[in-house]
Amino acid sequence: MCECTLSSLIIENCDVMIRDYSKKLSVYDYASLGDNKCWYCGDVLFPSTKTKDHFWPKSLGGRLKVCCCKNCNALKRNLTPNEFIKLMEKLKNKHPHYAPWQKRFDRIINATETLWEKVKWSV
Repeated sequence: MCECTLSSLIIENCDVMIRDYSKKLSVYDYASLGDNKCWYCGDVLFPSTKTKDHFWPKSLGGRLKVCCCKNCNALKRNLTPNEFIKLMEKLKNKHPHYAPWQKRFDRIINATETLWEKVKWSV
């Protein structure tokens, strides 16, 4: 169990690590999969598509950020991780015969659940 606060967490290569926040970080210094990939869907990020998302909504006090594509950021909106997982499962069940989206939904659900399991006790 992690005993640090969300404000001191950063994700690097899918592992939660303590980070010194004495220096201001840019969006590109926050959580990512490395290799400029969206945390949620795994798509390659370009400067024009790279955004940051508050994993736990900023309006609810969230400070942990993940790098993600504009599409995933727009899908997640102001949802908590659990609400986002439920939305992705609902969309997945709504389109069961469209294979490319099934894999995408599975990837988004898995990435969200993995990070949530690591940080939920800090929220």
